[in-house]
Amino acid sequence: MTNYLSAKRIALFSMFVALNTLANIYDVYISPSERFSLVLAVVSVSGFMLGMAGGFLTGFLGDAIGFLIKPSGGAYTPFIGLGIGLTGFLPAFLVFLYRIITRKKLNLIFTTIITAISSVLCFFIVTCGINMFVIWKLFNPGRKTFKALFIVRISTQFPVSLVNGILSCVLCRFIVKIPYFKQFFYVYNTENDVEEQIEKADDEYGNK
Repeated sequence: MTNYLSAKRIALFSMFVALNTLANIYDVYISPSERFSLVLAVVSVSGFMLGMAGGFLTGFLGDAIGFLIKPSGGAYTPFIGLGIGLTGFLPAFLVFLYRIITRKKLNLIFTTIITAISSVLCFFIVTCGINMFVIWKLFNPGRKTFKALFIVRISTQFPVSLVNGILSCVLCRFIVKIPYFKQFFYVYNTENDVEEQIEKADDEYGNK
């Protein structure tokens, strides 16, 4: 628990909450009612680096703070935040399952695979499920049927989710190669780990 709540991890958590807040504030309208943002990519990467609790809280708090700074119309609802929180929870949960089943660290290939799978799950569970249902129930002035709203939103949200999913894969593969961030990922990087093992062996040999 002490290592999990280390100063480095708390600082990283704060950084991701701030990035998620900015992603919520600075978005681009792609239609009169639909917006493009990088929220899903930011929260997905935070889940990889901060674990299930950290990823979930990054999504939830970033959504709430972003709404307070820049209300998007209508009253705030925590259900959207819960959905965004799942975006950070799912990749961390998949990493947890992988490590329980294989008892190994991730390699770069499985990092990409798990990121891609979590992005697909987020699209169906969060974008097409939770968030769309909440919007249909609470923010549906025209009282469209769920099917009608689904068809309209899916045409704009699919490319948004696709871009965020690809960006998540690229970011995870890039960030995990940075020595400082590697400690948060639980990822096996052959070249770096071999160098670390050699240095450790040299230190032990020198101390004898």
